[in-house]
Amino acid sequence: MELAEDVVKWVEAHFSDAVKSRALAVSRVASIHTGEAAGPRLLRFAAISSHGSLRRFEAVVQHLRVDWRDVIVAAEYKPESSCVRVRCAADPNRNSSQQFNLPNW
Repeated sequence: MELAEDVVKWVEAHFSDAVKSRALAVSRVASIHTGEAAGPRLLRFAAISSHGSLRRFEAVVQHLRVDWRDVIVAAEYKPESSCVRVRCAADPNRNSSQQFNLPNW
């Protein structure tokens, strides 16, 4: 699957050289519960949620197959019981999610 340019750039900027190719390969085969490929929006959420960790990224991508909505909540909301939205990765042109100008965790 062709990956969105912003997802590729984020992976290249936040993953170590040793695991970048593996992270991109995982992205290309990511799917949801129906077997459909995970789209750019869900891959953005997975990338943000991974915090640059390949192990976490693989786990998040695997969770897309269980319930992709959990991945969205993990990426867009603060981990508080009140669920305060902190970003929107649905439209990369609407905010900083396109360039993933997020703190280096």
